[in-house]
Amino acid sequence: MFYPDTTFSLIPLSVREMKRNLFILLLMFGMVFMAACRKEDDVVETNAKIIGADMRLCACCGGWWFDIQGDTLRAMDLPADFVAQIDQNAYPISVLIRWDRENLSSCLMDELVHIKTIRKP
Repeated sequence: MFYPDTTFSLIPLSVREMKRNLFILLLMFGMVFMAACRKEDDVVETNAKIIGADMRLCACCGGWWFDIQGDTLRAMDLPADFVAQIDQNAYPISVLIRWDRENLSSCLMDELVHIKTIRKP
């Protein structure tokens, strides 16, 4: 009894087809890598106010509340040298920050931001 060949074999491609397939593959990789790239220029610098510390007692809580351009946003942490300078009774505190949005979502659906630099104006 005759059984057809079950081994995998490549279909012979012409040089033109191989070049086209290679070009398409490189184009797809290039688009993926370009979409993943991020410049440092994407970080926004703006005036903001620290409204206070997030004192809620839950798994996702903690950090600092900010008023940034009229939106109340939360940062999970601040640079340690700045935290040491904060007077707990002086809220709101005007600051100049460089920040960007966090890619992570919070379980409380708060808008999270990442503070790159912070200083008093």
